[in-house]
Amino acid sequence: MDYLWWIFVAVAVAGLVFMLVRRGRGAVAQGIEDSASPDFAREASAKLDADAHRQVYACIAQGRQREAVETYQKATKATLFESTVAVAALAKHPQQHQGPAAPWADGAFSSEPLGDPFTDGRLDGLEGFGKGDDDAPRGR
Repeated sequence: MDYLWWIFVAVAVAGLVFMLVRRGRGAVAQGIEDSASPDFAREASAKLDADAHRQVYACIAQGRQREAVETYQKATKATLFESTVAVAALAKHPQQHQGPAAPWADGAFSSEPLGDPFTDGRLDGLEGFGKGDDDAPRGR
């Protein structure tokens, strides 16, 4: 009869450990979900090139979260945790791929036409340039 008591204790301890492990997993999953904000999704999407973006979203659409995390991690060299949160954010807040920023988007370049340098005066003072003995063939 004494051995039944030890079996009961072992089953109770195993059940308690199982419940704690399940609760811990839920806390981690909840932490990942809480970290998956729209801003984080935008940042995560910006780190992906067009092909990686397409692959990650294809995996998400097919329910292959682990493969999506691996693809994101490989494309961005992020840690496993960062990749997991990024994929959760991308799944929760879908983002369109934003290509590389155009160099003129910040206003550094003008959208005005350049015009003709020969008629607008930008080449004044160069009238004689390229004329004369310097253009003669050499070596003869």
